[in-house]
Amino acid sequence: MLPEVPPALARAGDVGVVIEGNAEAGVVVLGAEIMGMAQNGVTVLPRERLVRAFRIG
Repeated sequence: MLPEVPPALARAGDVGVVIEGNAEAGVVVLGAEIMGMAQNGVTVLPRERLVRAFRIG
């Protein structure tokens, strides 16, 4: 199980969750941005969209 951290403390390589429409979507923290899959492929969003974050490593 991954330890949950406040989204503001997520660092590059951590994973997180954003709300897109009525669904949750998994993302990877890049730094100031996050990356995840969308219907048309990979999308990059501002990290402020994180609602949950989990520490990797």
